[in-house]
Amino acid sequence: MDLGKKNSTQSSRSFEPPPIIKPPKKPNQEYKRRKLLGEGGFGKCYEVEDKEGKILAVKVVAKSSLRSSKNRDKLLSEIQIHKIMDHPHIVKFYECFEDTSFVYMIMELCENKTLAYMNKRRQRLTEAEVRYFMRQLLDACEYMHRCFVIHRDLKLANLFLSKDMKIKIGDFGLAARLEREGDRKKTICGTPNYIAPEILFDQVKGHSFEADVWSLGVIMYTLLFGRPPFQTEGKVDQIYKRIKELKYDFPGNINDVSKEAKALINIMLTLEPEKRPTIQQIRDNDFFLLGAIPTEIPVSALTIAPSFELPPLTKPRINLSLANRRPLRVIQIGSNLNNLNSASTAKKSIHPVEVKTLATRPENKLINPVTSNTETISTQAPLTSVSAINSTRAQNITNAVVLNHNNAASTSTCVAKKDPSNKARIGVLESVYNTLSTAFDKISEGKESLPQVFDDKSPTTPLVFISKWMDYTNKYGLGYQLTDGSVGVNFNDKTTLIMSPNGCNFEYIYSNKTSANCIMPIRKPYTVNDYPQELNKKLYLLQNFRNYMNEVLPKISPTYTFVDKNRTHNMEFLTKYKRTPHAVLFRLSNRLLQVNFFDHEKIILSEEGRVVTYIDEARGINTHTISEILRGDYATEKNRLKYVKDVLKKLIEAVNSRK
Repeated sequence: MDLGKKNSTQSSRSFEPPPIIKPPKKPNQEYKRRKLLGEGGFGKCYEVEDKEGKILAVKVVAKSSLRSSKNRDKLLSEIQIHKIMDHPHIVKFYECFEDTSFVYMIMELCENKTLAYMNKRRQRLTEAEVRYFMRQLLDACEYMHRCFVIHRDLKLANLFLSKDMKIKIGDFGLAARLEREGDRKKTICGTPNYIAPEILFDQVKGHSFEADVWSLGVIMYTLLFGRPPFQTEGKVDQIYKRIKELKYDFPGNINDVSKEAKALINIMLTLEPEKRPTIQQIRDNDFFLLGAIPTEIPVSALTIAPSFELPPLTKPRINLSLANRRPLRVIQIGSNLNNLNSASTAKKSIHPVEVKTLATRPENKLINPVTSNTETISTQAPLTSVSAINSTRAQNITNAVVLNHNNAASTSTCVAKKDPSNKARIGVLESVYNTLSTAFDKISEGKESLPQVFDDKSPTTPLVFISKWMDYTNKYGLGYQLTDGSVGVNFNDKTTLIMSPNGCNFEYIYSNKTSANCIMPIRKPYTVNDYPQELNKKLYLLQNFRNYMNEVLPKISPTYTFVDKNRTHNMEFLTKYKRTPHAVLFRLSNRLLQVNFFDHEKIILSEEGRVVTYIDEARGINTHTISEILRGDYATEKNRLKYVKDVLKKLIEAVNSRK
């Protein structure tokens, strides 16, 4: 039984609410009671249907259980706190009303039950799933703490799952709201297996937000190992004794949990609250930065572990025939793709925006070693290697046109076009940063101070950008799908395979150092029936990435996606990417900078940053000039752009400091 919920009475269980629930002050509204969802210490939760057919949930509390002032105050506090919560990963609170017998709280329905249900059916979750759920929990906890709210009862049973398998924190019955920063609470409450030691044993100093961090550590341990860390077969007092002594271990019979996961659990389960990591420090931990984080989880994961790992490479399902194939002479392979697993993380402390990479790439020892750190269109390292390059290098690189549409041979050509204006173009990131920086500086001087150059074009939404992506840089690379239907993999060895929307043609892209200051992107076109044996494993990975994104990831087609089956060569591709604490930045070969925020909003900057495309969480898309956004009522877009500007500034400063 949960602490703080001992005052439930049999009377709350012996009465059922009426089959039709009507808010007294809304005579035209009514809720039809459906099935029972669950019971708690103070009442029951039912599924209900409103007059428009929308399915919701109602928490019903019998007034007979509220005779004590303590219980009344507790329920009032729960309602007051939950009503002010507004976050994608917190159960939405719609309204509250009462009749002569019951108090009703109408809330969002979470169709897929709870993480407790999922964990009971599955026993243990994969690390990829744990990252997926934990990141959502971190976002929600960060929001609650900004609102000065401590949940104090974070546990699997209070973590609900929506129809699309997103976390929704619920049950604010034990939550507390601090009046000011630095306040502490001293009430003993919580659930035995999840309760923080300072709540149990330090009523002098009290407790604060760190108690939720402790509970997050218990949740993470439970998901990975199948049981809470301090659980015993004995009485509750034995659990409290183990918590006080910090007595837990990692089961020796479970050997598939990473050292990064164990290390993160250890620091979250620190007895001294002040020594526990902050929400941001947890988000920046290697457990999240080095491992794969799925963008979606199928509903089938409630009972069966989803297949995030690509199948073994020992038995490829592709055509292995080498008949009529010409060897790719520039490739000299001395090992296999398993050598790519030694990725590590490069961390840099950058204020105010901390920037961290997904994983640094090992030098390409397989194909065309590249030692220069010059910015190029096709260098496949993370964005930390981007530099403020000189104009000569930029002209040589960005004006390179490799393999035109008429050339379908397996050998490629490199043609450097002359810039008719005889002006070199600087790198994409620098160019976008310069535009954003100038625009923000000028708008601070007044709306009329923006240069006319920002208004000289009617904004056009880009056709090709990233619509789906999968992070497997800890093993293979980063897979992605573009809006035109083409699919690519940015491999850890700084090469790329990009497959045409028709599923037959693909291009192999690598870098060729033509001079001390110039690295040219080289394309080699092939078909799935005619390609060198050396690309066998990479093509197999590409096809598996493609199948996964088409069959497992969401099949909803936004209005901006299309299939360009006639595009068989010169496909656009991802050139670089960068993870920050709140987003992933993608730079594409068509000089787009795309920023995917972890709350599912996106910003795409084209025309050197003068045109801004914003995609909201519901996949609605709008395109404006930078001037229109800064002059108009676009608060969200402005905040996103300011964040991008700050990140780019830190990236460029970091690289310039190493020169």
